[in-house]
Parts: sequence; structure tokens; C-alpha cells
Amino acid sequence: MARHEAWGSEQRRSGRRHLVGPLVLLGAGIVLLLNNLQILPWSVWRDIWQYWPVLLILLGLEALATGRVAWGMLVLLVVLIPVLGIGVSAIDFASYWHEATRPSNAPLTQAFSQPLEGAATAAVEMEYGAGALDVGPLPADLRDTVLVDGLVSGHQNIRFDARATVRNDRHTIRIAPDDGDRHFDLGRFQLRLSPTVPTDLRIEAAISELNVNLESLRVPNLAIETGASQARITLPAQGQTNASIEGGAARIEVIVPPNVAARISVDGGPNRIEIDERRFPRQGDEYVSPNYATATERVNLRIAVGASRLTVQ
Repeated sequence: MARHEAWGSEQRRSGRRHLVGPLVLLGAGIVLLLNNLQILPWSVWRDIWQYWPVLLILLGLEALATGRVAWGMLVLLVVLIPVLGIGVSAIDFASYWHEATRPSNAPLTQAFSQPLEGAATAAVEMEYGAGALDVGPLPADLRDTVLVDGLVSGHQNIRFDARATVRNDRHTIRIAPDDGDRHFDLGRFQLRLSPTVPTDLRIEAAISELNVNLESLRVPNLAIETGASQARITLPAQGQTNASIEGGAARIEVIVPPNVAARISVDGGPNRIEIDERRFPRQGDEYVSPNYATATERVNLRIAVGASRLTVQ
């Protein structure tokens, strides 16, 4: 009889099921499903996150009601809360970056313009810490009077220092943060160059997005060091260019204009390399256009990156 009563008591205790854990998993699954279906934005987790202490309250109430502590759920919370916190912070950062760097929303915070002033050649050296960077040609109405033009937009007081020196008709422009710490707040920098003046370009940028369109420019020497999560680089379509791309990025796309021959060498360890071997047949450790030796428009390109995906076309 005693054994029967003990067994019945144990059965009743085991029949008191936990409710908080299953309900939390059910709710999280529903929200994730709505995220994937694009019914709810991912930023909803930012609003939900601030109520995480409610889980501890519910677990405490459940312990009072059932006399049992959901140790498994507590351990799960100890493990998941830091992970979820990092994830929500990433969502916050991504949302803030998206808003801060979107040209239509971000107000202009500073402008810079270097006059042409008879420059025969030029060199532009740029340091940029965060946000987005766009590089391209000057608009048609500025090409007769301006050598380099810069526009910065963002929701912070983003400032930079641009200094020019002239020697033997060669203009050298150095652009860097004016506080000397090599970092910008999040924003979008638009750097525009003269298409009529041969300009050496060097960019050091640990940024989230890099867009470089040099197709209509004359750039004898190009050096890019970047840690961008996404980089798209279009090389010049005229003249001869020595180019190097270094750093680490989630994805790098390099576009060689159709009329340009190329010799390409790749160092480092991209997880995935896609090079158009119809245009650039492989020769040992390099990819070389058949007419590279005699081409007037050509680029000698060296790539040393740890990108997860590298595309050259």
C-alpha cells in the first residue's frame, strides 16, 4: 500500500507540466515565422528584447504554483540571453546604419571641393572608418573647374579634414577624419574625381559598404585596403592601371570593362572565387587576357583578400 501511495504521489508530481518554456518556444517560433514571411520586420526583436525579465517573473510564478523549478529553462536562458542580446544589438546597428547611410534620408553635413587650377596629375589618399563610401566621376557641370569634390551625409556631426598640396602641377589631396582617430561616425561619403586628370587613388577604409566606379576615370595607380562587408569595384576603361585590392570582406566584386585586357593574380584564401576564364584564361597562378601584352587599355590587378566570395568579370 505504501509503495502504491508513493507511486501515485510521484505520478501526480510528474503530471505537473511546465508551461512557460513551451509557451516561450511557441511564441518565438511564431515571430520567426512571421519574420521569414516578411509579415513582421526583424527589428521587432528590438522591441521584444526589453521585456526579457518577464521570463524570470513567469518562471518564478510557475515555481510557486507547481513547487518545481524549471532548471532546464533557466539554463537555456543563461545561454541564450547573451546570444539574443548580441543579435538584437546587431539588428540595432544594421537599422541605424541603414538609416544613417541612406542618401534620401541623411542630411548633408559637410562638403569639400578642390579647384582644378591647372593640375596635370593628381593623387588622392583617403582614410575612412565607418559607414558607406561611393567613389565616381564628377558631374558634367563641375569637370571644367573642379579636381576633387566630396560630400558627406549622416545623422551625426560627421566631419573630415581635406588638405591639398601642389608640386610641379601635381596636386595631392589627403582626406582623413579631422579628429585624428582614423574613424568616422556612420554616414555616407561621396568622393567624385575629375575624368580628365590622371589621378592616383589610395583608399584605406574599414567600412560596411564600398562602391567604386572608375570606368570613366584615368587612374594609373589604384590601391584599396578595405574590411567592407560588401565591395563593388569597377576598374578604369582607359589607359594602363596598376591596381591592388587588399583586406578582408564578406563579398568583393571586381568589374573589368569589356575593352580592357587584364592580368590578375589572387593571393589569400577566399572561400569562393569566380573569375571569367573566357576573358581571362588561367596561366599558372595568374589569369591573363590573350591580348594583354599588346593592349592599349589594360590593368595589372593583384588581389590579396580573405573574402568569403570574390568575383571578377
